Amino acid sequence: MGCRGPDSELDAMGQGTDEADGSSHAQPDAMMGVAGQMMQRYQFDRIFSEMEKEFGKLDTYADETYVTVMFPIEGNALKVHRTYPTANSRRFKEALALVLFDIKERCTGRRYDTKRFRNADNERLEHAILMAFDPFTNEEVMAAVNERFQVDEFGPEEFREYYLLPVMCLIKLKDSADLWERNLGADGYFTFIEDHMGAKIRGDEMAYGVAVPQSMLAKADDN
Repeated sequence: MGCRGPDSELDAMGQGTDEADGSSHAQPDAMMGVAGQMMQRYQFDRIFSEMEKEFGKLDTYADETYVTVMFPIEGNALKVHRTYPTANSRRFKEALALVLFDIKERCTGRRYDTKRFRNADNERLEHAILMAFDPFTNEEVMAAVNERFQVDEFGPEEFREYYLLPVMCLIKLKDSADLWERNLGADGYFTFIEDHMGAKIRGDEMAYGVAVPQSMLAKADDN
């Protein structure tokens, strides 16, 4: 499944609150794993390597376009953690996986049964992450994207192009969460984020950022 667009350059279209310095198409009957069996833990965890293989991996945080999406994801997750401390680093990693499954559903039209891995904390974080970039979760994102495109006309390839940057950010955040858990303990990721970004993240409103590949913008300009 070729998920990378022909042009990996990205352009920021819009961004919601928290400035950084720096209608699902899924079908209800398809499931992950062997038919009739529940998804196993190894299948749930494998979503990171599968999506990295399909979308690629973000090598650096330096490009400001990546910050357009990365900062709202991290800020929204921290806001949830502040309100619900049990939504910790472990739950954050589970939420990243859930969001990757959400995106895979958009891209493939298949439904993945993740219910055995869901709980109140990782679902709060899942929603906060999706609010940062997903047009089906955040009405403001939908409006921003629809200024240049018609999301309801997207097919699998358009969804893959649109979600390219968010997927790469999510995979990078999983690596970061693993690193800071090893270095700072069970809640190491949020400890690190609070220490280094907390002063910039205020209130409880969910922020967002929209960035799409130049290839999509070029297609839109041609039409």
